[in-house]
Amino acid sequence: MAGLGEACSHIAATLFAIEVAVKMLREIACTSLPCTWLEPSGGHMNFAEGNEIDFTSPSCKRTLTMCQEGNSPKRTVQSRDIPVLTFEEASILYDAIKATGVRSAILAVVPKYAAEYIPKAITFNLPEPLSQLYKDEWSKLSYQELAKVCKDVFFSIRVTKEQLVLGKECVTKFPP
Repeated sequence: MAGLGEACSHIAATLFAIEVAVKMLREIACTSLPCTWLEPSGGHMNFAEGNEIDFTSPSCKRTLTMCQEGNSPKRTVQSRDIPVLTFEEASILYDAIKATGVRSAILAVVPKYAAEYIPKAITFNLPEPLSQLYKDEWSKLSYQELAKVCKDVFFSIRVTKEQLVLGKECVTKFPP
């Protein structure tokens, strides 16, 4: 009986492998023959720039057409006036957000809470970032003049031992 440790299952598997190998050697694969792949069913596609292509799905087009004809399949939602928050209501909302204990991005732009959202890198006593060295007038200098300015700037940069240690800690704690 095959599958119960008998020789029949092993012989059948071997015969199957031989049959597949012979077919692969005798027959040519469909990928090796020209024009055996199915042609794309989309028809002819014309070149167009992205702003000229209509990316609307067919179902969305049907719904839009029905709405334009007045046969809207869906109920229209009545808009309602929502009153603007008063200063007191906004303060209550911001206090409630603050009370959650989760750092919310909205509080970073509210003056009352913005001080708590200053990036840590700014609050540390680190030297000015090198990106702040750029000055527009330096782009108009000759090579020799620019080299002199670079040398002067290089020797004017001062980094204390504390800033060096703190910078090293920042790199390990807050990797880019």
